[in-house]
Amino acid sequence: LTDQLLRIKAWDSDLEEETTGGATEIEKNGRDDAADKQGHVQKVQKLIYAAKEKFSLQSDSDNYSNQVTDLNHVLVTLYSAGLNSASEILYPNCHVKVQRLQQKLQIMTEMYQENELKLHRLLTVEEKERLQKEEKLNKADRNIALAMEELNNYRQRAAEMEEELEKTKQSYQTQISSHEKKAHNNWLAARAADRDLSDIRRENAILRQKLTDTQFKIDALDKDPFALDSLARPLPFRAERSLYGPSSLGRPGSETRPFLSPPTLVDGPPAARLSPRGTKILIILSH
Repeated sequence: LTDQLLRIKAWDSDLEEETTGGATEIEKNGRDDAADKQGHVQKVQKLIYAAKEKFSLQSDSDNYSNQVTDLNHVLVTLYSAGLNSASEILYPNCHVKVQRLQQKLQIMTEMYQENELKLHRLLTVEEKERLQKEEKLNKADRNIALAMEELNNYRQRAAEMEEELEKTKQSYQTQISSHEKKAHNNWLAARAADRDLSDIRRENAILRQKLTDTQFKIDALDKDPFALDSLARPLPFRAERSLYGPSSLGRPGSETRPFLSPPTLVDGPPAARLSPRGTKILIILSH
């Protein structure tokens, strides 16, 4: 019993030092997870050891109670049997032994109550810390879930914006291609119109030159009907006598296209062929 009491006292001192030292060390080291787990295992082992000691103390207490009860029965039996002499001999020893056992029982009960109170405090602190950790973990899980939901929303919104941007890009590319095609067609039409305009101007210049020459011949024939021979020769300053000024292109060569050539006056209207002026024109053209 003395050895057990000494072990319980030593365990109490170690438990107090471990509790205070462990709390200080946890506060200083930021509650390291690995050390916390190891300390928790040690505390559980100590709790198991305390439970065993508690059971042993309860067993010893029951044994002491049984011994006291047995001694009381013995005393009652001795008194009832009339063994006064024997009771006088045994009573002092038994009474001292009972008092000693009662003192030990009281000491062990007090120690048991103290140990139970310490263990209850320790368990309360550990339970409070566990609840705080669980609350923090639950809060972190909720924050992670909200962050993941926001991230999914942002990803979906980004995908929608990319799809919309791609559609807008394709629409603009289609419009640009259409405008480029229209611009190319307009450029081709403008070039064709420029070529047609150049051809028309060239044809007009040729016709103007021929008309000027013909008008000059007609005027000369009106003044001098016998000047046909001189008119058949080329005139040196014909371009200066032109009403429209000198031609920038000159007479058309043999490479001039057939549709640019004006119709001959021989194939003109019947009135021109029957009038005297038409006769003069025919004579001039024949020469």
